[in-house]
Amino acid sequence: MPLNACLTGFAKPIASSQIVFATDRGSATVLGVRTAETNGGNLLADSFLHAYSTRAAGANLPAAGSANPVVALQNGGGIRQNGGVTLPTTGAAGAISRGNTFDLLPFDNRLVAITSVSAADIKETLERSCSVGTSGGGQFLQVAGMKVTCSRAGTAIVVSNPTGDSYAGNVTTVGTRVKDVTLLDGRALVKDGAVVANAPAVTVVTNTFTADGGDNYPTLAKLVKVGFGVSYEQALYDYLLSFPKNAAGLPEIPSSDVRYSKTTGDGRFTWLP
Repeated sequence: MPLNACLTGFAKPIASSQIVFATDRGSATVLGVRTAETNGGNLLADSFLHAYSTRAAGANLPAAGSANPVVALQNGGGIRQNGGVTLPTTGAAGAISRGNTFDLLPFDNRLVAITSVSAADIKETLERSCSVGTSGGGQFLQVAGMKVTCSRAGTAIVVSNPTGDSYAGNVTTVGTRVKDVTLLDGRALVKDGAVVANAPAVTVVTNTFTADGGDNYPTLAKLVKVGFGVSYEQALYDYLLSFPKNAAGLPEIPSSDVRYSKTTGDGRFTWLP
């Protein structure tokens, strides 16, 4: 039957990893994608940057570079645990199948780019991410292309409930949890809680759910989007295929990749008390 053939195909390995990626939801006591940086969240956010690098020209978007810094955002709620709480799903180094990537990223979320996003809009967006309590929330963002520091001692942003057909409400209390946001080239967008004057605008790559205001993100919802025509799962699939092949002929993430070698990630997000 066609369905069985499809499922058989999805079970075949497409890549391999010497690293185990943390993809659990998380809680006040368990590391997870809805509470803090994880290497699994980093992998997914990095796949968005890879998608931009390979598809921007086809979407008439400028190349990433110093004149066009590109960052990526993936909401923790869009990362699911249908196949388990790790990737590979066995909890050990090994094969990754297409079925695994669909289990992890099952929604019909498409990649979009939002160009010329100001540092103020980046800060307000990250304030929404950092408004989560210690038990986490689906709006917590896994990031790439920048380093972010937030403090729970600050005031959490408050956004009113959406009305009508809108995904997002309006900011009713300004957040003060975002302390620092720095691009990978060292340029600061936010320093000591304040937006940096003359900070560069950036391009944000994210999924359609978050871009349209899902999880109550009012800032992104107001901005213009350019679609890539691929799903967030396709972005991960393509990224996995980009790694060098092992002796068995499968693309493999090596244990030496410092972006992912630690379960807690490479330090691109920091929670302060």
